[in-house]
Amino acid sequence: MPPHSELYDLVHSTQGIRLLNWDDSPEDDMTVSSSNPDDSPPPREAMPATNNPEILRLYQIIEFVRDTYLMHADYSTESETSRTYTRPFSYLPPTPRPPENEDGASSSDENLESKRIWLWQQWTYRINAAIKKIVYFCKSLPGFFDQHKDDQMRLIKYGLFEVWLVGAASQVTEFRLLFIDGAFISEQQMAIVFGAEFATLFYHFANTLNTLSLNDTEIGLLAGIVLFSQRRDLDGPEIVEASRELLLKALRLLLSIRHPDEPEIETTLMQKISELEVLGVKYHSQLEWYHNNWHRITIPALFSEVFDIPHVQLLEETPDH
Repeated sequence: MPPHSELYDLVHSTQGIRLLNWDDSPEDDMTVSSSNPDDSPPPREAMPATNNPEILRLYQIIEFVRDTYLMHADYSTESETSRTYTRPFSYLPPTPRPPENEDGASSSDENLESKRIWLWQQWTYRINAAIKKIVYFCKSLPGFFDQHKDDQMRLIKYGLFEVWLVGAASQVTEFRLLFIDGAFISEQQMAIVFGAEFATLFYHFANTLNTLSLNDTEIGLLAGIVLFSQRRDLDGPEIVEASRELLLKALRLLLSIRHPDEPEIETTLMQKISELEVLGVKYHSQLEWYHNNWHRITIPALFSEVFDIPHVQLLEETPDH
């Protein structure tokens, strides 16, 4: 992995993150800077009393992941904030009539590609705005710094989209995905950017995940489990699996407390993780077109580095401004 890059420094630095101290009680875990230092988190989970050291450790993980997720998440499933759709992703500004070919047909393919690139650039800007928060959350998770150094980078690069989607799913309604700035992308627009099959799977995943009514703690644990998935070329797959299993145990415990009458919910979540893995593969597959057409697009440098797409210049403002 190349050193001295923005992503490399972001992933491997411990500055500004929370680290779980196993010697502390759940109420005394380490306090560090937050993006919203004046915000108080919602009340913590009501955990049954126990003296079992393994259960107490899982309680500590549950509370730590909850607070860490709330520190870095753009959205909370438990907040009362209203959804405000201010504007859709824009298509291209008005342009002259496309030139006609020798048969008199308009250049519809060229026009569609132009729309695809324009919508894609708006997508990259808004995903880029979330990257640093996602990385801070991921590297605060118990077990992240136990991974081989190159594996830390691989987990972020290959898993960032999936981790982002676990949290962003709560912002999908009526086949629209709402971003933090109020812009939204429709299923039709996403189909232009990534293909109809991907768009259908994306909205199906988000809408069905939302029916489970997970709270922020469960979302945070699920995102951590997704991060510690087996990725290609890992140096220490067994270390990744151990970190994943620890978060799985914490999630199972929490589900047994919050959903005692829903014994099938764990199986359902495992199915959702499998669906998400398929989406992740398809997402990275769709990036190949943009990689091959990099000279035609303008994307942020950090997004370019995360997803291995060459970029012409840094995008400093939204493309629809």
